[in-house]
Amino acid sequence: MACLSLISASANYSVQLMEDLAPSDWSAEEWAAAADTVIGKTQAHIISDLIEDLGIKLQVTEESIRQRIDEERGALGLKPLPPHEDKPGPFHYLKKKEDSSEEDQDYSSYLPPGWTEEKYKTYSDQEARELPDDVRDKLFKRQSQELNPGYFAGLPKKVLNNITSTLHEYARQQLGVPEGVRAYKREIAPLVQVFSLQNHENFGFILCMPSHVDEEALHEFVETLDMINAAQLQNFMEGTGLENIEGRFMMPLDAEIGKNAKDISAEDCRQRYRLVRKEGGLPSGLDTGIVLMADKEAIQSLTEFSMDNPAHVWAVDLDFDPEKNTYPEGYDGTFEVRCHALLHHLYVAVGSGLMTPVEVWGLLQRRNVPIVDAEMIHHNEL
Repeated sequence: MACLSLISASANYSVQLMEDLAPSDWSAEEWAAAADTVIGKTQAHIISDLIEDLGIKLQVTEESIRQRIDEERGALGLKPLPPHEDKPGPFHYLKKKEDSSEEDQDYSSYLPPGWTEEKYKTYSDQEARELPDDVRDKLFKRQSQELNPGYFAGLPKKVLNNITSTLHEYARQQLGVPEGVRAYKREIAPLVQVFSLQNHENFGFILCMPSHVDEEALHEFVETLDMINAAQLQNFMEGTGLENIEGRFMMPLDAEIGKNAKDISAEDCRQRYRLVRKEGGLPSGLDTGIVLMADKEAIQSLTEFSMDNPAHVWAVDLDFDPEKNTYPEGYDGTFEVRCHALLHHLYVAVGSGLMTPVEVWGLLQRRNVPIVDAEMIHHNEL
């Protein structure tokens, strides 16, 4: 059951297949209008991408859908669809790839044809825009890998897809929705799904900070972090549902730890909040198995912008026990998190209960896996 819909979102265009109406319910005018929209506003060769996705949904062939569209267009005196040319169109990135091996490629030394390392270091935005789509994509993947070494900057697409599929199945069972029918609209952001399923009054993380912080730096840090969090809760496209949870987000600051020390340690935070959690003093929506920690370096990353020190905080695993030898080599119960990944990635992973902190840390060991950022989630490009 599907309905063809074209949506313009920000600078990117997004083609959505929305499961609202059965094709048999469409009139000739609706079929022709849908096809005309595709042909008129994009390029003819992308129609097969749409037909392929539509065919998957309906379990029918591309030929039968194309024939139906041509019949309806003919009844209105319109020409048949142009033949498909096997070349990428402006929406080729929406097409589902059978071979996902590209996701594991290393782009750390990639250069566009004819470019040198010196050119890579000095190219302009205009020069990037002039590159072919596939070349520009690889260029940006190299940048992503270089800018995020060792930081948790987002969930790989496969992982996020698995989480959202599981969340949808939970929702379908809770609501008693028949198998094969969507429990909610496709546009709903995973963060909203997590909040709805957990039924918390509020959600977020506790942020631990050292007590010895310059007042001006503290004010700037909090203000910048608030701006980053607020941006993550803004609707980038209609229907995400983020406006319904914006007022439920909390990030309480705890600056009472390590009063007699110049900085703060993960063990300080861990001991304090293990006890708080044991005594039932941690609100359910903030009990994710993680508390955040901003040491002096993290505070500086928000108050003094630098590409070498991107805005980040530390995630502290409350269940980590150094006496146990069951952890992967190198895991010490902490890892750095890019601030822009706190809600749509870290909270979705651990707040849903579908990943543990050590599993999130494990993603950092696969640095060549492309991540999905919040804007891509809003644009429904998963």
